[in-house]
Amino acid sequence: MRTSDALAHYDALMTSIAHLQGAYYRTPDWPALDLSYSDNHVHVAWHDKERDLRKSFAFVVTSTGGSGYLGNVYVDPCDKSGIDATVTMWVRQSELATGLDAALDHDVRAWIATDWPFQTVAYPEREYSLDVWNKLPTEAAPFVPPDAVIPEVFEADRFRLEALSTAHTARDYDAVMSSVDHLRDCYWNALGWPTDNLSFRQDFIDLSWHTNERALRKSYAFAVLTVDSSVQTGCLYIDPCSNPRIDATVTMWVRESELATGLDADLYHDVRAWVAADWPFQTVAYPEREYTFDEWSAIVDQR
Repeated sequence: MRTSDALAHYDALMTSIAHLQGAYYRTPDWPALDLSYSDNHVHVAWHDKERDLRKSFAFVVTSTGGSGYLGNVYVDPCDKSGIDATVTMWVRQSELATGLDAALDHDVRAWIATDWPFQTVAYPEREYSLDVWNKLPTEAAPFVPPDAVIPEVFEADRFRLEALSTAHTARDYDAVMSSVDHLRDCYWNALGWPTDNLSFRQDFIDLSWHTNERALRKSYAFAVLTVDSSVQTGCLYIDPCSNPRIDATVTMWVRESELATGLDADLYHDVRAWVAADWPFQTVAYPEREYTFDEWSAIVDQR
C-alpha cells in the first residue's frame, strides 16, 4: 500500500465501518466513525514509510485486473514470544457474501508460507480470541510504560518543542532543505538523509510516519521551533535502542544557519535536563553527542 492509494482506501474503510470495528479486534475503535480523509492520508503514508524501512508491509486487495479496492493485508512484526510475524486482513463488508474473505485467508496463508522468510506466523483475529491473544507472553517490555504520560510540548528560553506532525510539513521541509549538506554530515543515524531531491510529498510521508509512531507509542519526534512557533529550526527524536541495556536514544539537529547562534548547544543542554526529569527512562544515550560512529555501531550490535 502506497500513499497514492489513500482515496480508494478511505472509500473502502468508510463503507465497512461497522464490520471492521467488530472484526479487527486489536484496534476495536478502528476506523473511527468520524475518521477524516486527512487522518486516513496520514495513516496510509505511515504504511508507505514502514515498507520503505522494511519494518512492516501493507498490501491492497484488488479485484482481478486491479480495478477495485476490496481490502487490505498487513504483515507485521510480533512481540509475542516465539512468533516471527502476524498477518491480518480484511475485506469490504459488501464482499463477505461472495466468499472473498475465506479465499483471501486461504491464498494468503499459502503465499506467506511459500514466499516469506518466517518460521512462525500468527493470524490473530482468525486463530485466537482477544483474551487468549492478550495473555500470550511477550518478549520485551514496551518502549514506554502504558500509563506513562508523554509530553506534547516543551518550552525553553530559546526554543519550543512540539510533537512533530503533518501540520509541520511546510516548516519542516524548509528547515531540512536549508541544511542538506550539514544534515548529511552530522546526522549519521540516518545515513544518506536528506537527499538533494527530497520532495515535499516525501517529507509529508516522513512526518506521517512520525505521527503514527507517536500514536502507537513506538517513538517520539518533536519539531524544534522558535518561541513563537513561526519557524522550525530543527528536530528532536526519542527512539528505542536495540541494545537492551539502553532504554532510549535521543538525537537532534538544528538548521545550519543556527550553528553560529549557539542554539545547538542550548538545545542539547535543555533537552538532556528535560528527558532526565520528565521521561520514564533509566538509561538514555545521545549517539552523535557521546560516541563516535564506530563506537555507537558496536554498542547497537550488542543484543
